[in-house]
Amino acid sequence: MCRGPKLDGKDAQPDHRQLTSEFIAYKLSVEISSLPTMSIKSVQDTVKSRFDYKVKPVIAVDGTFLTGQYKGTLLVAIANDASNRLVPLAFALVEVENNDNWQWFFHILRTRVIPPSKEVCVISDRHQGILNAVELDIPGHAPLHHRWCMRHFCANFYRACKSKELSDLLQDCCLAYSERRFANLYNGLLKHKDLNAGGFEFLQRHLIFNSKWARAYDEDGRRYGQMTSNMAECFNNVLKGVHALPVTAIIQYTFEKLNVYFQNYTEETEKEIARNCEYPMKVQEFMDFQARKADSQTATCYDNVDWVYQVNEPRGTTQGMATQPTKRKEAWEGNEKEESVWEEAVRTVRKREKEEVARKEKEEHENKMAERDRMQREYQEYIWSEKKRNEKIKAERDRLWREKFQNNWQLAQIARERANRMHLEEVAKEAERIKEERAQAEASKTEERHHFFDSVVQLARDIREKEELAEESKKKKARGEGAFATQ
Repeated sequence: MCRGPKLDGKDAQPDHRQLTSEFIAYKLSVEISSLPTMSIKSVQDTVKSRFDYKVKPVIAVDGTFLTGQYKGTLLVAIANDASNRLVPLAFALVEVENNDNWQWFFHILRTRVIPPSKEVCVISDRHQGILNAVELDIPGHAPLHHRWCMRHFCANFYRACKSKELSDLLQDCCLAYSERRFANLYNGLLKHKDLNAGGFEFLQRHLIFNSKWARAYDEDGRRYGQMTSNMAECFNNVLKGVHALPVTAIIQYTFEKLNVYFQNYTEETEKEIARNCEYPMKVQEFMDFQARKADSQTATCYDNVDWVYQVNEPRGTTQGMATQPTKRKEAWEGNEKEESVWEEAVRTVRKREKEEVARKEKEEHENKMAERDRMQREYQEYIWSEKKRNEKIKAERDRLWREKFQNNWQLAQIARERANRMHLEEVAKEAERIKEERAQAEASKTEERHHFFDSVVQLARDIREKEELAEESKKKKARGEGAFATQ
């Protein structure tokens, strides 16, 4: 029957503000008493089927400075169990709180400690490193749901307004369970005479983020009533005495402290089991308190359809129904002025939201234009650089071609010179051969000439001898002595 703020809704909504862990324990007391070994998963399934609401865990993270010679920061992540006892999850020593260290810490926490399918609510201050780290998406792992620590948020408001009274009023707004209660308290805070311009601007600026710091607007009830990061703060106080020690001493002390802590934790749990305790001590104390409180109360139902009821207490009467408290018309008339102030504040916030959306759209458009101009400049620079690179490549290619041509020309010149030398050598050899042949020919001609001369001389001698013989024969004939000789 938990239909949330939509009175005319037909289906149950999973965002009921009063479905706290105490209420769940109270409603499941009968089931758990009959089945003491009921698992956490069974409790979650029962709450899901009965109230259309899903239980999830909450952890707190914080960082504290080291004060010794070796500066740094100790990051911690803490949860609590059903008995409201602290359960340390992770520690890390880093140089400083920044984006990189917080992102590394959350990555290790989500991949090594938290199951991949588990959706966890993280409560912390508004350090920019944490704000950036919780928004990172890790493939295969469920997202984180971030909520702001109420104490740190009110401390920031105090720095803006410089008023402890106004900070306490803002804390009441943070703790309000219903939207109507939140509206009335917020209107009173806006109309307070001591609210200065800085405080007013702080409230208006953070109203659109009320799901982060106001319990009445906690989406899906992720924080389960946990409004502060005191879990981490408390454990930091446990380690406060070792912040001035060296790093190795801090690690050793933390290990030994945790060992003793979990030993005591186990002993206390075993004692409760030995006493046959059905529930953890804190849950049992709350159930006893609710039982004593219920003994003095009586309930009267006036409408079985809308579940209009009246609860009579020793100190007064409370009227209401399951969907939203019901009052007489006259009871709300006195709040018309407050509601008008609230509506005005809501309209102002909506106007600021529209302006913020318009500003973001304009900024996004300007960023797109700037990105386009940047891309164009980069493209022009790329074209220019490519042109320069191509010119450089061309110049280098031409240089290589020139060097290659020059080398080839030199090789050709050497080849020509070599060919010329070989040709000259061959010509010289041929000339020498011709010279030798000519010499030989001359020599042979000379010899032939000598033979010719010798033959001519011999012929001349023969002719002269014949002429001498003929002359002598004529002389003999003339003397009459030639008859015999002629015969």
